Amino acid sequence: MTDSQTWLANLLPNRELKHWIGITASVAPQIVFIGILIHVWLFPMEWDDGQWVSHGVLIIVAEFFLLHSGVFMAGIALEKKAMTRFNAFMILFLFYGGFTAFIAHAAEDPNLMWIFGGVMLGRFVALVVAVDEGSTHLAERSVWGGMLYVLLVPLSIFLPIPELGIEPHIARAAFSEGSNGVWVKEPERGFFMAVAYFTIMVGLELFWFGRPDRDGPEIDWDKATS
Repeated sequence: MTDSQTWLANLLPNRELKHWIGITASVAPQIVFIGILIHVWLFPMEWDDGQWVSHGVLIIVAEFFLLHSGVFMAGIALEKKAMTRFNAFMILFLFYGGFTAFIAHAAEDPNLMWIFGGVMLGRFVALVVAVDEGSTHLAERSVWGGMLYVLLVPLSIFLPIPELGIEPHIARAAFSEGSNGVWVKEPERGFFMAVAYFTIMVGLELFWFGRPDRDGPEIDWDKATS
């Protein structure tokens, strides 16, 4: 194994430590974000005079397009050449950064970039660290996220969801004229979707992916690069 292939192992030689650093990087920003979503749901007028109602819906829609990142990372983990892996990581990092900037620009709120950017950065760090665990772990996270998203969408539409602080006049003012859809007319449904999705993913990260007895197959870089 060459120096370029073992930079992460040299930086963090303890595999269990790397594992928990990855989990912490992933869940900490998400927990903060969940708290923000709940507070906006309860007290929307305290967040940019209610404009954050549309931000919460925008973010859970954006999450749909980011679900495939785990599959991409699994492919990167199987790449034999260290330089190719590094370049792929940089491309994905730039993609995350660009997507975060796009979300903030669409919402016309720079604060959203810092909050959503924190979630994206934590996710990226977690994925980089998780490469040492093998491609199976990376793909598994993406698959679980996709299944959970698909399950929660119909639940958010058909279950009775309390509006809490998002009263109809606040919802109407938060979205531009001509916007349509169930989550636009009843944003509390989008907030339920977002809070439930991120909360369950945090739980899975802590109590399923993070279980010490689930040490999945690691990539044998010596064999892969021989």
